[in-house]
Amino acid sequence: YTLRTLFPYTTLFRSPEVVQTAYEKAQSLLRTSRLTDVEFIYAPSQIALAAFLLADPSAVETWLVMKEARHSAKGKEELGQDELRRCLEEIGEVVREMGRCPVDKGKVTEVDKRLRWARNPEKDPKSAL
Repeated sequence: YTLRTLFPYTTLFRSPEVVQTAYEKAQSLLRTSRLTDVEFIYAPSQIALAAFLLADPSAVETWLVMKEARHSAKGKEELGQDELRRCLEEIGEVVREMGRCPVDKGKVTEVDKRLRWARNPEKDPKSAL
């Protein structure tokens, strides 16, 4: 993937190198999040924003402030960023915790072997179904 920035958002990150660094760190955090259950609880956009928040907190905070200002300039109600920030913190905590204790490959292999026998019999060529 290549990451392009448009003019209004370049001030958030200050340089393409900073954007690329934050992007790479966020990708790594997203890979880690795949090993947790956050995908079952939160929307993909919330998980992605939480990964960027962990990768570059000042950029995400600036973006949220700009989004709120633009939204309120249109005369609309508040966006409820308190709830969003709480969700982002919860996601970030789960991802950070998973990063501290990585998955053991031996355990994954063992579980995979056990699940091999529990697969769908309709898709098993050895099944009588």
